[in-house]
Amino acid sequence: MPDEVEKLVRDVKDAEGSFGRLIGSEKDLISGLPNLYTALNRFRASVELLAQLDIAHTRKSLAETRLWNAHTQLHTRFRKSFKELRATSPARPVETRKFIKTYLEFLKDGQRWYRTFIANLNQRYGAIPELKQIAGHIVSVSESPSHTNHRDHCLMSCYQALISLGDLARWRATEKLDKEPTWGPAIGYYDLAVALRSSSGVAFNQRSIIAQHDRDHLRATYYVYRSIVVEEPFEKGLDNLGIHMSSLRKKWGSSDFSPKSNIPGFEGANKALTVWFLRLHSMCYLGEMFKGHDELEAEVINRLESHVLQAENPGLLMKIILINMAAERTTLIRLTDADITSQIPILQAFYFYQRLNVKTFNLLMTIWTKLLGSGVISGILSSDDHGPKQAAHLISTILPALRTYCRWLAASSRFLLPESIDANLKDMGNELWSNYAVMLSVTIASHPIRDLPQVIYQLEEDADVSGFQPLDTQETEFVWHCDDGQPKLKHNDAQVRRNSANAETMARIRDIQIIGLHLAAQEETPIAFENNHFTCRGVDLTHVQIPNGGHQAPTKIDSASTKVVTPPFEPLELRRVRQASAISPHAKVAPRLGSPPQITEGTSRAPIQLDPQEELAKSMVDDLVGPDESPHPMKRSGSVLENYSEDVSAIRLDGSPSSFVPTPPTSRSISKVERLHQNSLFGNGDRPGYTSSMHSPLLFGNGGVWSTAPQRSKSSANETPPNGQGG
Repeated sequence: MPDEVEKLVRDVKDAEGSFGRLIGSEKDLISGLPNLYTALNRFRASVELLAQLDIAHTRKSLAETRLWNAHTQLHTRFRKSFKELRATSPARPVETRKFIKTYLEFLKDGQRWYRTFIANLNQRYGAIPELKQIAGHIVSVSESPSHTNHRDHCLMSCYQALISLGDLARWRATEKLDKEPTWGPAIGYYDLAVALRSSSGVAFNQRSIIAQHDRDHLRATYYVYRSIVVEEPFEKGLDNLGIHMSSLRKKWGSSDFSPKSNIPGFEGANKALTVWFLRLHSMCYLGEMFKGHDELEAEVINRLESHVLQAENPGLLMKIILINMAAERTTLIRLTDADITSQIPILQAFYFYQRLNVKTFNLLMTIWTKLLGSGVISGILSSDDHGPKQAAHLISTILPALRTYCRWLAASSRFLLPESIDANLKDMGNELWSNYAVMLSVTIASHPIRDLPQVIYQLEEDADVSGFQPLDTQETEFVWHCDDGQPKLKHNDAQVRRNSANAETMARIRDIQIIGLHLAAQEETPIAFENNHFTCRGVDLTHVQIPNGGHQAPTKIDSASTKVVTPPFEPLELRRVRQASAISPHAKVAPRLGSPPQITEGTSRAPIQLDPQEELAKSMVDDLVGPDESPHPMKRSGSVLENYSEDVSAIRLDGSPSSFVPTPPTSRSISKVERLHQNSLFGNGDRPGYTSSMHSPLLFGNGGVWSTAPQRSKSSANETPPNGQGG
């Protein structure tokens, strides 16, 4: 067997060399196509045989990556020739049609081969449920569990094949080779790749390319950030983010990026909100104080409040808050590679985004608390119908976003403690915790936790943020996992029978209370739970009105008070979090960070002194990445999949695993600066990244309730569905 594997590895190398020599020597593409196709098919056959014999060796030898590079080289030749043909004068329509037919057949042939490759993987390596779901209804030949040791290699090969399928479909749409070009097939393949491995940023990056092409700036920003804040970030994600933010600043005031619009109604208001929001983000990215920041931020918050109250587009609100969270986390990631001179503006950017998150969270809590106090929510949940349409829409808009922000608070609480938050944000931080205590008290008074149901599947917002590192922490694992620790099915899985909308609403309220109880149990947080209500250290909440005509009990406690946590009963999710914390190596209480120093212009320090900015940056990074427990230093891949420029050749290698789950700092044998320079920062990278749902938007709808795009029309006949059918 080893000899046969080595022979196939040599065959792959020989086929690669033959193809490379041919494509470099053929000056005329069309006349040389027969020889190129022969060489490419030989290359494909060699890779296929190697994958069938030893998938582990196939991954190790990068055979699939090298084969994809061959497809990319040939595609580049096609694009170049097509561009020259279209530029000829006078036009040559007959020759152009023939060329388009040949070009299209090359892309279709590539799609057929990669779909067959996935199906053959499934037939050869059975007992891998994820692979079987991707392959569709093809029955696996082998069901032997002995192949499960190849699971990771098979899933990586399948993921890479799905990305290739998406790229081939995207090229068809980009070059407008079909009569009715559409992004549908490409989006479908990329979304299947995300469902298979949400921990990788490659598929998110490819989605951002499509959004850029469509000039959908919000969606492009969202997917660029998603490609970064995952366990295995896209190699050029940070570079792409910098390019994207720079382009937004340059486009400000242009026809497609201006708040001025003749579009009436909600659509015009949504566009204005999006443009102002992205303008704020692009300016904050620089980390420089700029004139009009407070006014711009206030404009965004006011428009966001109006948008929430109108309750017209839940998907837009979710994308905005996820961009906020990702932007804050990304600044901490940028600190890992920053030198001391660039740390100051990055820290200022962190404060900008943290402030925006705090204000947005406060806004959502205020609206929700008023809704609870009005009794509208209780009336809707207690009736069989959904009550007033506008109120029901408002609940379905704000509650998922509020629940998501509560999970963000659980993951980021150490950066929001009174002792840790920037001095300029201290008042906002105190307001955040007091509003949080009020919101929780009013919520638990109107909807006691023991009366609320639990859902056993992932809700829409849970499925959308799978792999999203700012929310993926030990404290929030119960959102994605069942009581036995197994991953929950997704809401749109075929075997899931969903609860009613009211039951899902009450389950969201239950999760909000569970997270609040968890935070109240932590010694360092300023909130506590006693006598069936929440208190906030040093804040008088006696004025708070609660439902049913009651009032909040006197709740002012001083900083020396002992924390008391006496929930009416301990939910299973909260118990599991406590048990996991008891055995976790990172369960120690994090030391409280000192207040960040003020960033002032012209500040100078002697070279021999420790720069407080450097100390703060290292502390943030220290909290972010956790202890370095891996025996293997992290290495960055030297190649990229694809940048924003379509003219850049695509070379894809496996991304290096990396985790940015916040963990308490621990002692280390080397200094933090040395660890930063050595790039040996690790987190919890051993958690399975499998998500159960493998549904393509082509088959089950694009984006679901959280999609900001209009509903797609039925697929045209030219589309290639990701289920192995069609040409």
